[in-house]
Amino acid sequence: MAEFIKDEISISVRGLVEFILRSGDIDNTGAGPSGTDVMLQGSRVHRKIQNSRGVGYEAEVPLKLRIPYEKYDILIEGRADGILTDPADGSVTVEEIKGTYRNIDKMKEPVPVHLAQAKCYAYMYLNTVSEGTGLPEAGVKMTYVNMDDDSVRSFDLSFTRDELDEWFTDLVSRYRKWADLRIDWNEKRTESIRKTDFPYEYRAGQKNLAVSVYQTILEEKKLYLMAPTGCGKTLSVLFPAVKAIGEKKADRIFYLTAKTITRTAPEEAFDIMRMQGLKFKTVTLTAKEKICFMEKTDCNPIGCMYAKGHFDRINDALYALVSENESLSREKILEYAAKYKVCPFELSLDASLFADGVIGDYNYLFDPHVKLKRFFESGSSEKYLFLIDEAHNLPSRARSMYSASVCDKDLKELKNMIKASLGGQTKSIFLVKEYAGKISTRAQSVIRELKKIRENYGPDTVIAGFEEDWFKFDTGIEDLIRSMERLHSTLSDYMEEREKPGDIQWALRDKILEIYFGISDFLAVFEDLGNDYVIYDTDSPEEGFRVMLYCTDPRRKIAECLGMGRASVLFSATMLPIQYYKGLLGGQPEDYEVYAESIFDPGKRGVFIASDVTTRYKDRSEDEFFRTADHISRIVRPKKGNYMVFFPSYSYMRKVAQLYNEAFVLPGDTLIVQEESMTEADKEDFLGLFEPDVLAPEKEGEGETADNPEVSESGSLIAFCVMGGIFSEGIDLKGDKLIGVICVGPGIPGVDLEHDILREYFDGYDRMGYEYAYMYPGMNKVLQAAGRVIRTEEDTGIVVLLDKRFLGMSYKRLFPREWTNVKVTDLDHIRDDISDFWNNL
Repeated sequence: MAEFIKDEISISVRGLVEFILRSGDIDNTGAGPSGTDVMLQGSRVHRKIQNSRGVGYEAEVPLKLRIPYEKYDILIEGRADGILTDPADGSVTVEEIKGTYRNIDKMKEPVPVHLAQAKCYAYMYLNTVSEGTGLPEAGVKMTYVNMDDDSVRSFDLSFTRDELDEWFTDLVSRYRKWADLRIDWNEKRTESIRKTDFPYEYRAGQKNLAVSVYQTILEEKKLYLMAPTGCGKTLSVLFPAVKAIGEKKADRIFYLTAKTITRTAPEEAFDIMRMQGLKFKTVTLTAKEKICFMEKTDCNPIGCMYAKGHFDRINDALYALVSENESLSREKILEYAAKYKVCPFELSLDASLFADGVIGDYNYLFDPHVKLKRFFESGSSEKYLFLIDEAHNLPSRARSMYSASVCDKDLKELKNMIKASLGGQTKSIFLVKEYAGKISTRAQSVIRELKKIRENYGPDTVIAGFEEDWFKFDTGIEDLIRSMERLHSTLSDYMEEREKPGDIQWALRDKILEIYFGISDFLAVFEDLGNDYVIYDTDSPEEGFRVMLYCTDPRRKIAECLGMGRASVLFSATMLPIQYYKGLLGGQPEDYEVYAESIFDPGKRGVFIASDVTTRYKDRSEDEFFRTADHISRIVRPKKGNYMVFFPSYSYMRKVAQLYNEAFVLPGDTLIVQEESMTEADKEDFLGLFEPDVLAPEKEGEGETADNPEVSESGSLIAFCVMGGIFSEGIDLKGDKLIGVICVGPGIPGVDLEHDILREYFDGYDRMGYEYAYMYPGMNKVLQAAGRVIRTEEDTGIVVLLDKRFLGMSYKRLFPREWTNVKVTDLDHIRDDISDFWNNL
């Protein structure tokens, strides 16, 4: 008879106390009790305190407690910062260390959730490590260290074994209903997964793709997947991941992507599997600004009625949401948040704890300021699967996440706002002159240090980087760091000690918060500088003088994040060359690479290269702009329909658009041009023109063949867009909504300091500086734009590349393997070549 293995609910000590004991308001002002307390647990302060303790002190003690119930066990685990055993009498004191920027001299008592963590560790120690010693009590030492001046304050308490037993038993009993909910659901989920089959007949290559994903999960590796549009990659990736959860090889799926619109694909895939009987809870995380009920996102009890008392109501709202629904969509989140009067964003984050699949943006895993700490900083033993869609976007996004800057313009604005507050009628709503003066003085100190750097190095200059281990020595900005630390400390004290949330004008409060968090980011990045960073400065009238800590190579950081999962699959329709992306995305030689098979008939896609066009900056002229416009007109005339033309820049696009309007627009044609700043409504209106029957319908009897030129040369929609912009990826124009894409130039980024830094860095790394900084990112924009035209197996269309550089072997090597029918053409022949393609279908 098979051995019965009980289920297990694993939760960290921190996760347990923060979930069960929370109460009060959401408060981003720093004045509330709910925990925008900016507590940091820096390893530096931990080591300093731990190293100062004497004999009998053990640091970083792992503790684990299993609580058995009939159907499952609850496993609570964590790591006590320190445990001191007195050699004289054997008494035990558990120490919890917290780093903070608060004024610790004014703390009256420990933060309740911090004390609760320490009490958990004390109970666990008495009932595991020293279970047989009979110790009647345990000491608890709460130690706070100010991160600016390293001052220390401790609170010493003592609890009897009976007190800890009663307190801990109550804590766990309050968690039981949540554990019961999880276990009952897991049983239903696992049984349904066992019965769920792939919902369709496998397409060519699709089963091999699913097998590759499953094998990657089994071997706990990473898979880098080039998956052409239309190969069914979303289902092929999700289905084996779901099966792995059913077989207890993983506990949770994170499906992460770069754009909101691409999150509909996994939602639809899960819905399809649910139609087959799958029981699987999923939550879609939406950015706070996009899901907030309020006109202005202001997370405090003064600015938001849903923030006031949020934590008093959230667990009731959460229980109802997750017990009554499987698909925790944006709409469901909003419905329950409104009913229970809680913050919808926070509700969605809490719902993720009870979801089998979490769908959201990259930053929930990779961004150190946004990532889901409840999963990735909690010490949980859960096994995660990371599915990273549109992975070609991750390197540039990661560089931004791991970089930080400080700018004198922001600090000058803060000083001016303080001066205006003190000098005008708003004087009374600033807390006290003491803080106004301190903040202004210390902001000026930072401005002064920035001015010194500008005088010493000049603008647009690399200050430090490139040399091996350069970050271990004087970088030239240490004085700036010290000034920023002092300003940060003053801002922290101010936010901690304000009399009430409404005592300051909102604009000034927002600027203080902006400066505070910006400095926090800068100091945190500075502590982690390595050979993959460069420090440089810039100066401009618009942004002022700025010092940037720039992450040139994010692979170390990405690998650390992916290392928190059991396995990862990173996929995209444009991940060429795959070794380039594998390297930048934290891959190791033993990780897998797969190029998925395309099911699309290559004869239904025409690919053309114009050999007589150049978009090189030095060759740009009115003649070249006119030639480009002429090419476009000849490409769109053979077949009426919708076309998108992608340009390397707005200025290039506008010049060609003017010429096209003057010389080439036919009666019945519609030319639309992307604007630099477009709202979501503008974008929807733009794309709405591609819908059938939006423009003037055909007259009866009109055809679309090349032998009816009066008809076929009119009635087309030609959309001019910018390569790499909002219309070049993440939009899905299937069938006749789009029949042609024209890419003007290879998308090479303009030469600037940042790209030149990347070129120099990667030249030193593997002699591929130009390719890494310019060519590969540029060609990815081209391939993304080209991918707009073929979205399904039934689609038909053309891709035209206007630049003779595409004929070079270095570029041809970056073409997708399914481009098997590339034809070289020129202005004299392109119209006939395009006509032949359409007529021969």
